[in-house]
Order: sequence, then structure tokens, then C-alpha cells
Amino acid sequence: MHQQRSRMKYLTNRQITDLYNVSFDAVRKWINAAREDKNDLQIGQVEPDKWQIADISKNHEIMKGMVALGKTRKNRLALKMAEPKSEFYKLYSPAQQLDIISSIETYREIPLQYGYFDGGAEYWDKYANRLLNEQSANMLNKTVELLDTNLANLDRLIGERKRVNVIDLGVGNGLPVKGLLDHLLKRSVLNRYVGIDFSPNMLEIAKRNIASWFDGQVNAETHVRDMATERFKDLLVADYDTDADKPVNIITLLGATLLNLRDPEDMLRLVRTSMMPDDVLIYTTKLDTVNARRYFDFNADEDAAVLADDHRMVIELLGIDPSMYEVEQFYDADLRSRLIRIRMKLDVTVCFKRTGGEWRVDLNKNDTITLWRAWHLTARETVDQFDQSGLRLLDASVTPDDEYLITMSRPSIIKPGEN
Repeated sequence: MHQQRSRMKYLTNRQITDLYNVSFDAVRKWINAAREDKNDLQIGQVEPDKWQIADISKNHEIMKGMVALGKTRKNRLALKMAEPKSEFYKLYSPAQQLDIISSIETYREIPLQYGYFDGGAEYWDKYANRLLNEQSANMLNKTVELLDTNLANLDRLIGERKRVNVIDLGVGNGLPVKGLLDHLLKRSVLNRYVGIDFSPNMLEIAKRNIASWFDGQVNAETHVRDMATERFKDLLVADYDTDADKPVNIITLLGATLLNLRDPEDMLRLVRTSMMPDDVLIYTTKLDTVNARRYFDFNADEDAAVLADDHRMVIELLGIDPSMYEVEQFYDADLRSRLIRIRMKLDVTVCFKRTGGEWRVDLNKNDTITLWRAWHLTARETVDQFDQSGLRLLDASVTPDDEYLITMSRPSIIKPGEN
């Protein structure tokens, strides 16, 4: 049954997929069938060429029935078996393989850092260079701009220190800190550059780039660590063997890295416990704005989204073929997060080879796996997040469009009895 635009409330395709755990394709088929009078759903034309299902009890009963009917017709012979490629076992250590397996089983998520191995790292290097040269604002060129315009503030915090270490967490390809390293070199205070990343390939690219940019003047030390679970204070012990000329450490966490983590506060507390009292943490992020929420095209009636190479990499290594899923990318108003995920179009069992046997992970039709997220926080919420994690704000600055933020923080003084 058709109904033209009125004051009636309509459900977005996104709301229906979440309510009934069905795919966008299923919702489109329901709407098309209603327009052809092949089902009894009441729909309305909310925009030119855009139809939606009315939010009425009759429609909900019909949709529940169609979902139930679909389940009874489910053919178990359609179950697909997927086996990870040999490269999966070569690229990731047994511990990393287990982390991927447990993340899929527990959270229906693949941690983002696993996409920056091998070809994923090379893709990111090319992508970052493209971002840097774009005319429109993006996280990379605005990070470079914010760092450049706040170097005087950083100099004030460094004071008269003659040795400055840069501890770069999540190095990317090194581009975000290039200007900072150049500035410290010109001031003759740069002591060490220590790059920390989960991906050895990403570290190798950053090391190569830094050597090229600074003609060997910067000795890039690199360490493979999970910065979300491992401290880094042990890497700095040698600098504190003598009383003279103790360094100040500048810890950089650039490009809104925190927003991609499942539990950002856990990492912040870990970073705080790795810092010395006079160290400075520099963080850059993209703020929550209407414009930021529109980063993706939310119109489910458009052509399906396509995964970038770094997002697709692990999925392909797991042997999950594009025919098995559809891509969803959207802003979730309830979670206040942008998401890229895949929704399974059929039942798939991924069979992992483990020492002593096989580990099977069952993915049911309409299950989703998150590949990327970005939490949305205002400037005030960002500062509060740092404060609650034991980091006190020293300085903050936003871009003229109020979309990008840089903060400089130090560890808070912990009083007796406080955690």
C-alpha cells in the first residue's frame, strides 16, 4: 500500500536493518515489493525517488513475519566454508592470529591495526601523501597545520631543556611529525626519535621516510609494540642514568588515533603511566560536527560502498569473499560513531588452523563485523576524557572552522588514596 508524504513517521533503512537484523538489500526488496503491491507494507515517498516504510504496528507485524518466513526457508546447504590464506599465517604471529579470532568471536570486530601490515602499510603511505596535498581539510593536513601553529607553545613548555625526545605513538608514515622534528633539529635540542607501532611494515616506511627527509640527521629508533596494551617507559631508562641534562619527552598521538580504539581511555591511562612528570603529550583529533557526521553517504539506496585496501586486507586473508558480504558505512547516532563494517549475506564458517587442531568461527547471515570506527567527541568531551585518564590540560587550540583540535597535556599529580 502506497502513501504519499504526510506527517506520518517513517523508518529509515538503517533503523530497519538494526531492528530486524536484515540487510539493506532485504529492506530495498521489501519496499520495491510494496510499490508493486506484492506485500501489504504501508510506505511513503519522503523525498523524490525515495520511499520508506511507515512506523506503524501493522508494518512491524508484517516485517516480523517476513523475517520469520525467511528463517524457515533458510537452506543450510548454503553454508559456506572459508579458510584463511597461507599469507595469514605467515604475516601474523600465533598471538596475533588468536587476537583476531577472539576479537571476531567476542566483539564481531577486526582491530584496525592488523590492516597496516604488508600491502596495507604501503597503501596507507600512498593515501597519506595524497591527503597531505589535498586542498580540502582532512585529518592529516590539519594535524600538520595545528602542530606548525603551536610550536611556540611547545617551546614554552620545553623551556630550557637541552635534550628533547620525540616518542611517536602510531607512526603512520612519519608525515605528521616531520615538521616537529625539523623544528627541534633547527633548535639543536632533538635527542632521540622513537617510533612505536603495531605494524613492522609501517615502522619501516616511517624509518625510510625520515632518513630521506633529514639526510641521516635523525636516527629513527623503531619498536614493534601494541601501544594500547604495552607501556614504553622502559625504552627511556638510559636517558636517566645521570643527573645532568635530563631530557623532556614529547609524546605524539596524532591523527585522532584514540577515536579508532574500542576503549580509548584504557590507552590514555597506559600512556600516562609511561610518562615522566615533565613530559608533554600532544594529541590531535577531529571534533564532532554535523559536517563530520556526513563523512559517509547515508543513502542506502545508492550503490554499495567499496572497502579501501587496508580495510579489505584482513577480510581477504581470512578467505571471506566479497560475494559473502555487503559493505555498510554510516554514522550511528546512538553510539555517536562513524562505522565501516561488513554484513554477512549468508552463513559462513571460517576454519583456522591451530596447533593441535582446528578453530571454527561461525558467522551467521546478517552478522556484522566492524572494520573501522571513529568515536565523535566535542572539544569539551575530549578534554574531560583526558582529565578522567589522569592527564591535565596545558594548552589547546582549534582550527578556524572548529573541526580539528590539538591538545598538550601532562600527567596529573596523583594524591594519596587516589588511583
